[in-house]
Amino acid sequence: MKQLRKRGQRLSDREIGQSPFVEGAVRVYGLGTGTVATVTDPASQVGDPLIPMLYDAKLTTMTDGGMLLKGEERPQGDTGPAYIQEWSVRFEQA
Repeated sequence: MKQLRKRGQRLSDREIGQSPFVEGAVRVYGLGTGTVATVTDPASQVGDPLIPMLYDAKLTTMTDGGMLLKGEERPQGDTGPAYIQEWSVRFEQA
């Protein structure tokens, strides 16, 4: 999984290509009246997110090899600023 934006600004193709993959379990679930996506370490007992959660997550594209999720990132929780964020998720080949 790669984040495609930083503080709401889309990264260049070069920056995206150079950024490391975040490996983990992607979960999308309802929370209140919205949808949230998280990436967690599947071996963790606690399940703390590896990156900030994606609020109001929406599936924008899906292919055989992955999907693109778009939503809002709130690095400081509900009290701080929110930024548009996109995740490029690649499915693990079994």
